[in-house]
Amino acid sequence: SLAPEAVIMAQKIDQDAQQMLIAIRGAVEAGNSARLQEIGTSAEPGILATPGPVMAAAQGLISLKEYENALAVLHYAEAYFPKSIRVKQLQGLALRRLKRYQQAIDVLSELKAAGHQDPETMGILAAAWDGLYQESGKILHLRKSRELYRTAFQGDPKDYYTGINAAAKSLFLSELPEAKRLATEVLPL
Repeated sequence: SLAPEAVIMAQKIDQDAQQMLIAIRGAVEAGNSARLQEIGTSAEPGILATPGPVMAAAQGLISLKEYENALAVLHYAEAYFPKSIRVKQLQGLALRRLKRYQQAIDVLSELKAAGHQDPETMGILAAAWDGLYQESGKILHLRKSRELYRTAFQGDPKDYYTGINAAAKSLFLSELPEAKRLATEVLPL
């Protein structure tokens, strides 16, 4: 069993983390990106006890379209939580939204290569390839985007986001039977 002092300290850190999550939700609601960045780069135990508060601050910054600030928070988070998959996912998302598609692809491809082929990772990666296609017009990039969306949907057939995007990209590739097949699978979702 733990010493009573350790239990009290753990409870305090847990309470501090819960309070920080409330503060983060409030800052997002208020549109206060400075507060989110302050919280996301804080060294307080309630912030650094788990990756949750830092990730919530970064996600809040992304929702406020403060992508560079989100990347700064995520860079900070990476130092404390170097094995966090969510840090990389959010970095990829922020980079994609900044239209830094190749950087987003690099970050997310590393996650994929490490075996993380969940719909979130694959969907953000596919969207980055689509952004590269929009920028370059290279059909190969559109095809890569579709394949990633389709693979993610096959891996999780209840994830309608990847399914509808796989169908749409198939349509853009003029692969009508595949677009119809995928859309038929997505429709009940």
